[in-house]
Amino acid sequence: MTIGVGNNITADQFNGLVDQLAKIWADDYSSTSTTPALFLETSDKTYHSYGWGQTNVDFASFKVAPTTTITGVHTNKIRAVLNAALYHTNENASMLPSFAPGEIITAATYYTIKGILDNFINTPARYNLNGVDIDDNIVVTTTNNGEVWDDSTQASVKVSFNSYQEARHFFNSGGVVTINLDATNGYGSAFWDAVFDNMQEIRISAENTYNQGIAGSLTGVPRGYVDLPADGSEIDLFTYQGFGNSGGEYGGDYGGEYSDRVVTIISRAIETLTSFDMYVTVVLSESIVDNTNDDIITLDAGYILPLESPSDAYLGSGSNAQAFIADSVSYQFQERTAPTITLDTDWS
Repeated sequence: MTIGVGNNITADQFNGLVDQLAKIWADDYSSTSTTPALFLETSDKTYHSYGWGQTNVDFASFKVAPTTTITGVHTNKIRAVLNAALYHTNENASMLPSFAPGEIITAATYYTIKGILDNFINTPARYNLNGVDIDDNIVVTTTNNGEVWDDSTQASVKVSFNSYQEARHFFNSGGVVTINLDATNGYGSAFWDAVFDNMQEIRISAENTYNQGIAGSLTGVPRGYVDLPADGSEIDLFTYQGFGNSGGEYGGDYGGEYSDRVVTIISRAIETLTSFDMYVTVVLSESIVDNTNDDIITLDAGYILPLESPSDAYLGSGSNAQAFIADSVSYQFQERTAPTITLDTDWS
């Protein structure tokens, strides 16, 4: 129902804002499944992409009775949690101001708050991660030691969580699995390394897999962890082809040396009652093999982990903390659990 300009908001409308905030901050997904767990419930995977898994807010206590007049006392609680959510996704985000305790909340404030929540719910903004409260960690490094290969070579890592819920909350709150590649020595190393340098880091996120560098020729629709089939079958998450065939600096005689080189990321997932494991395979391939490949290929696999946000230090730095406090309670995004990453299959 549209609220007229200057009109007060109702208890139902206020409680609707609380529900939206809980959908993002906490996890309102409910399941009766126990064997094995949530991952096999494939009918509503999109719904699985909501929820940061935060348990430090009692949203039920935020709600009000049907005849309540909504004032700053009620709304400051939403404001404080929502500011923490905004800061978690962007340390430079504009914070919502505090409301006077007796201030009557009208349409203007309602639509400001609802607009922010709608953006989180309807766009990938909920997967954003600020640049200050993170742990960017390389966990596994493996090399082929220059072993000769022809048209393709591959290696895989295992990314393990204690449960599908733990994986959901990691990815939903902005966590990513990272892949970095390097090539040295050998005939093709200059070509492969140029591809890797331009591609830069590959990141597997909730609904997308993407690279940090300049675009190559991406084939297919990039996918993320939420797209992994429940039957354990493999799917392509990402494919990067050299520099395409655009000519220029890498055109002419050397165009094929780059465009014939392809990096593919393949993944599958297995869930049990006690674990959720993603297997991530990196495949390097060439459509034209004109020389022996004896390059030293190195794979680094890791993660970017969402930490406490705002940090304790930031909350303790004077006036900064006021944006995240209501009724003397400080609201803070709590660190997620990092995955365990191990080598699954070495280069072959």
